Amino acid sequence: MSETLFGRYRLLGMLGEGGMAQVHLAEDPSLHRCVALKVIRPNLSMRSDWIRRFHQEATTVARLGNPHVIQVYDLGNQDGQEFLVMEFLDRGSLEKILAKQGGKLDPVCAACVAVQAAEGLRAAHEAGVVHRDVKPDNLLVSREGVVKVADFGIARLQDEISKTQTGTALGSPQFMAPEQIEGTPLSGKADVFALAGVMHLMLAGTHPFQAEQAHALMWRIVSQDAPDLRTLDPSLPEDLTDIVKLMHARDLEIRPVMGEVVHSLRMWLALHGVLDPILHLRTALGFPNAPRMDAQGLPTTQVMLLQKRKPKRRLPRWALWVGGGVALTALVGTAIWSGAHWLSQGSGKNVTVAASAATGDESAASGSLMVLAKDEAPQETSAMKPRISVRNTGDKTIHALRIAMTVNASREPVVETWYAPNCKVELSGLGSGAWRLVARCRDLELKPGEEWPGGGGLSIGIHYPDWKPMEAKKDFGLGARFEPAPWITVSELP
Repeated sequence: MSETLFGRYRLLGMLGEGGMAQVHLAEDPSLHRCVALKVIRPNLSMRSDWIRRFHQEATTVARLGNPHVIQVYDLGNQDGQEFLVMEFLDRGSLEKILAKQGGKLDPVCAACVAVQAAEGLRAAHEAGVVHRDVKPDNLLVSREGVVKVADFGIARLQDEISKTQTGTALGSPQFMAPEQIEGTPLSGKADVFALAGVMHLMLAGTHPFQAEQAHALMWRIVSQDAPDLRTLDPSLPEDLTDIVKLMHARDLEIRPVMGEVVHSLRMWLALHGVLDPILHLRTALGFPNAPRMDAQGLPTTQVMLLQKRKPKRRLPRWALWVGGGVALTALVGTAIWSGAHWLSQGSGKNVTVAASAATGDESAASGSLMVLAKDEAPQETSAMKPRISVRNTGDKTIHALRIAMTVNASREPVVETWYAPNCKVELSGLGSGAWRLVARCRDLELKPGEEWPGGGGLSIGIHYPDWKPMEAKKDFGLGARFEPAPWITVSELP
């Protein structure tokens, strides 16, 4: 097997096989990396119309560039057999991880898996691609704890074959949506239903719909509601099982779209103390080099960085006079000046960040903030994902903040926020490809010494509706660590 070649790829061993294809571990000698090479069975490779659609969908998925969709590197044909070359993830599939974990995951880990899968599926839906076969075997996990969705093109090919060949396996009926079984046109909500089935399996350890025969199983999916998870396990969080229940709704009007699923799961994780689903999953599953976490779900190194302060510097007398004048002006205008902060940067340079806070007390002129930010996805070209953290370093409680930044983009982007339920975000055009992003956050009750939100930061996602690469990404300028953010202004609410 080690000498078998498909194109330039050398096969190293079998990873798995099914009714549609065989999957091999292979080596790409040109780039010196391991890949997963999926070989479609010869009898299916002869169906030119299906293969053409398979190529079209695989090409669309390859262009997504989403970190939660498995990367497609190449398509080819060897002796009449079609093959697909994909990213290889060494931790394997969710199915294998569930087997190692005794068949299910704790609720927080299950939500960490689901929210990442939902992110990838949402990107595909926005590009007009429906997966059709979401199941644990098609959710792959990397050693960093990143969950990626695989097999978009294969899912469409399998769906077409199931409609035209008697006796052919219908893919994964345990996770099929009612409309998929009935043969009606599919939307992304079919994938929402399937992901609900995966969440049910992760939380309860059993499939939501069970029967000995495939036709009986499909009848139950079409005619019966999914069983209540809380009935199966009363210890499960009710707010999480409510999300799964909505996702499992047979009524398409009730069932949410994938973007709503992402938002709900992000909010649930934030409210339960998880600030980074990737890091939490990596740590909980015991992957190599996983960081230690504190009680709030933050990597301990990140907490240390947030708390790191430069020694106070003695300012020249003229600077003190200027600072006093500014504070007096701010008080006259009923605003509150927080003073300038010297923040530590990775290079050791000092930068000045001006910030104001609405403390609810006009006499609180000594209020101050530490403003830090990092890029959540430094390698991703299709989106900017700044995460902003604010620490109250003053002596007064802060009730409300206004966070603003300028985004340079050739066309109007989509903006989303996570981890901050009390924030309202608005985007307005400034002209010449510039956009003003403003987040107004109320009811914070941020006491002296506390960080908001929860130490992990307000997470903002900025991307084009079609997830095409952003020209402004190269100017973002942040790495994966929290750093001072002079391009962000924080002030009291108007």
